[in-house]
Amino acid sequence: MVGRDVRSPAGGLANAAEPRGAQVASRAQAPRRMRSRKPPHPLEHHPSVRAVIAAAPPLAELASRLGSRADAGSLVGTLAIACGDLADGFAAPPDSRKRIAAHHRAWIAVRELDRAVTAAARRRLAPAEVVRRAQRAIDRADVLIGALLPA
Repeated sequence: MVGRDVRSPAGGLANAAEPRGAQVASRAQAPRRMRSRKPPHPLEHHPSVRAVIAAAPPLAELASRLGSRADAGSLVGTLAIACGDLADGFAAPPDSRKRIAAHHRAWIAVRELDRAVTAAARRRLAPAEVVRRAQRAIDRADVLIGALLPA
């Protein structure tokens, strides 16, 4: 029996008529399985939480550029507290006082970050591009957290 040649996963040719070649050929022709990903965290489906988490790298870069100033250490800490307040709010029942208060605390923390980033830009304490990225990330988080608050 004459077999057909197919590419093996290793890149060589395998003959489908040969016993070992058939195994390699079937693996070469089988669709690749999707990689299994870890399941997302329950909070990751909230855009406001994703925005706060996405703000961490630009804010950390700004904090490192600020050096040993008092503002530098509190930037990342304030962001972590805001993230905790968001989690606390989402753990509370919808439309409850506890949920609204926790989200309001998170929004206030992000507004404090916004003021600190604006002050760093005004005083030119870091390169403009670094400040711009941090400002954009904080603005996005501010808008998405503000949307959680009642009108």
